[in-house]
Amino acid sequence: MTAWLRHNRAKAGTLAAIVCLVAWLLWPEGAEPPSPPATAPVVRGDIEQLIAASGTLQAGKLVDVGAQVSGQLKKLHVRLGDVVAEGDALAEIDDFIQQTRVTSAEANLESLQAASSSQEAALALARGDLKRQERMMQAQATTEVEYDRAVVSLAQAEANLARHLLQIEQAQASVEEARAMLDFTRITAPANGTVVEVFVQEGQTLNAAQTAPVILRIGDLRTITVNARVSEADMRRLAAGMDAYFTTPADGNRRWQGQLTEISPIPQASAGAGLAQFDALMEVENPDGALLPGMTARVFFVVRSARNILKVPRGAVTFVDGPVSAASQYVQQAAVNASGNPQEPQIPAKPAAEASPKGNDDRGQPSPRLPGREATVRVVAAGGEQQSRTVRAGMSNDVEVEVLSGLSEGERVVTGTRQPPMPQPSAFSNR
Repeated sequence: MTAWLRHNRAKAGTLAAIVCLVAWLLWPEGAEPPSPPATAPVVRGDIEQLIAASGTLQAGKLVDVGAQVSGQLKKLHVRLGDVVAEGDALAEIDDFIQQTRVTSAEANLESLQAASSSQEAALALARGDLKRQERMMQAQATTEVEYDRAVVSLAQAEANLARHLLQIEQAQASVEEARAMLDFTRITAPANGTVVEVFVQEGQTLNAAQTAPVILRIGDLRTITVNARVSEADMRRLAAGMDAYFTTPADGNRRWQGQLTEISPIPQASAGAGLAQFDALMEVENPDGALLPGMTARVFFVVRSARNILKVPRGAVTFVDGPVSAASQYVQQAAVNASGNPQEPQIPAKPAAEASPKGNDDRGQPSPRLPGREATVRVVAAGGEQQSRTVRAGMSNDVEVEVLSGLSEGERVVTGTRQPPMPQPSAFSNR
């Protein structure tokens, strides 16, 4: 063997290198130290139980502007998005036919007015004839037949004049109607607002013989109505007047506050076999015009809230009696408020110096409290060791839990175990 090594030193060196490489590749890796647990501090803030829904924005008030006369649209003075005031000119329809009707009606009125003098003269003549017949009857110089004829002639003259005056009034009404129809060829804004839709183009012929064609739509964008679709599973938790807010994709970080104003009692037609959807409406002010009709919104109705309370992440809390949903909390609280006899024992009152701050709702009034639920958390001590601690938990949602007792602001609790980093693949093999 020694002789072979003396004569094959190069081969021996190569073989030794191969053996070392294989041993390095196959050598088991040492176990990595466990990842530290994820922790979070106990903080003071707000918790809200919400009902989320999707919705669309609508103008607070929509007015359809139509054409009341037929004709060709001669001029359109506004475009989509223009802001108009009441009385502003919007469009003009060719007025040739309406102008002709005005001229004809005025001529007819003038003709009747000119004929009034002849009717009045005929009436004066009939009255004179009757007076002469009366004098002649007293002198027995005429017959009763002639006298009767004079009476009838006067009655006919009075009737003719009265009919003529009525014809004049009718002609005056026709003139006013023709002038009004002429004015209708100039379409003006009926209210302040923004042009949100335009349905016609210049040169288009409008036919108002049966129904008034809509040429454009004006919306009052100073107030926006949010139409949210709420599932029937959440309907019982909604009430008119409750606080709500929404966000839009265009301004994701901006929140618009409002109140639920109306809930439709009739569900919307659903194409599938899912739960029925009900319309829930809320109104918000839009002073800067950032909200536009047709936008989509993510709407949140505030069922219940707690303000300025201690809270921890939901993952840090393990409930002794198992998890409970926000809907169950709402039903339980409703039963407590109705009967005054909660099913769970109330938390013993703390002294005033130790009592935790009470949560307040959006109006600054104390929020209704559920009986505290027993739960456990793992608290990280100053030296890094973990301690299990029993706490009393109040209101919760899918993200956070209110802490009524057992923790202090600033303490850190374990929220879960961090996952170790993914190993990087080896350049040689799948080690």
